[in-house]
Amino acid sequence: MKYHAGPTTVWSLGAVLYSMVTGNQTGFDRMIANVTIDHTLSRECQDLINRCLTRDPAERATLEEILQHEWFQQGQMSGVAQESGSVT
Repeated sequence: MKYHAGPTTVWSLGAVLYSMVTGNQTGFDRMIANVTIDHTLSRECQDLINRCLTRDPAERATLEEILQHEWFQQGQMSGVAQESGSVT
């Protein structure tokens, strides 16, 4: 089995981001099974986590795509949707 450093790093970043924004300390080994994204997170944050945790490494976001992702481009680091309806 070939080691894919880029996709593996992206998956790890997605798992860390998920843990940071949700406070959920789910073990990375359990994340492989299925992660339910908290719907209180902004649409952009949910999308970024989903792109990072895509099972197929060939379909997973690249490091460059992460940096260009809307969540980073809008400076939205909290990930939690505002009660007023605007998305952060």
